[in-house]
Amino acid sequence: MERRRRSAEPLTLERIVEAALVELDASGADGVSLRGVARRLGVHVTSLYNHVPSKPALLDAMVDRALSGITPPDPHAPWQERVRTLAVDFYQALAAHPALIPVLASERGRPTSPGLFAVMEAALTCLSDAGLSPSHQVSAFRGFLAMVMGLVITHTRGAESTLEAAELAWREAGMAGLSTERQALMALAPYFLSTRPAADLEFVLDTWLAGLGHLGAADTPARKDRGT
Repeated sequence: MERRRRSAEPLTLERIVEAALVELDASGADGVSLRGVARRLGVHVTSLYNHVPSKPALLDAMVDRALSGITPPDPHAPWQERVRTLAVDFYQALAAHPALIPVLASERGRPTSPGLFAVMEAALTCLSDAGLSPSHQVSAFRGFLAMVMGLVITHTRGAESTLEAAELAWREAGMAGLSTERQALMALAPYFLSTRPAADLEFVLDTWLAGLGHLGAADTPARKDRGT
């Protein structure tokens, strides 16, 4: 009965992608298939082909949907504030679906939405406004991606858990298994348990932005001398 009622609903790309993200969260990227999504929606797999002709196309649509909440920041704000806004939004989007990180990192799923390309453009503009040379802008952009994705991986136990479940597991484990000979670990163990992911993100962003500021100040005179 439930299966027939669900299959009677209009099939849209949005419904397909939402079901695929549920599959992703439950089984990881390798567990996502058109057949599995169709089964979850209560339809035959051929019904999906008018909307998503293949798994690569589905992964692209999932990337667009998961990151759709990220919008370009106020272009009049200081570049540091703009980068911070983008980083926090990107972190939150990935933390909601951490299993998407291997898809993005391997480029099995790529953004196709004009809105997401506008976000990428905004990020690169921030790095140019920081005074960085072109090569440093590219390295900083890659570093931005690595920083955010790396923190989400760390905070979600290898992108295999939710933030909440990972924190619960850490609290339950506590200091069990730590040898008293590991003095540095023993001394910091309470702080590992009390420091929240948001504090990690804030600290890493502060440090990274400060470094970019110093580098941009050094790069700017050279860029002016070259007329770039």
